Amino acid sequence: MDRQRVLAGVPGAEDRGQRARKDGAREQLTHGSEDVLFWDGRGLFRATPPAVAFVNGAGSGDAFVAGLVSGLERGDDPLDALRLAVGCGASNARLPVADVGPYAEVRDLAAAVIIRRVSRTCTVIQRIGRSCAPS
Repeated sequence: MDRQRVLAGVPGAEDRGQRARKDGAREQLTHGSEDVLFWDGRGLFRATPPAVAFVNGAGSGDAFVAGLVSGLERGDDPLDALRLAVGCGASNARLPVADVGPYAEVRDLAAAVIIRRVSRTCTVIQRIGRSCAPS
């Protein structure tokens, strides 16, 4: 869906989004079981989820967001919150219904997440239509 069409129905959404990014907002792009791209103001990172026995992906995105918000709200470093988020999404994918497993399982899955800084951050951001100041 076209980003401009989505934002057209929300007065001031573009300005609020730009202000939020200046104030340290984080952005993430998930795509099922594939790597997550995560921008936190310090750089662009790629998080590789652990391999799990896939059962059902319904709700994995919601579980991801819940983990990310939970980690950030309790004061975790953004990359630790990202690990928790990916662990929650992976835990959900192992279950027949939208849910997450016990905390110990989520913790173990989160510990198995591999996070790498993406090189050439400006090139990637320019490809998705954002401006990027040279570092």
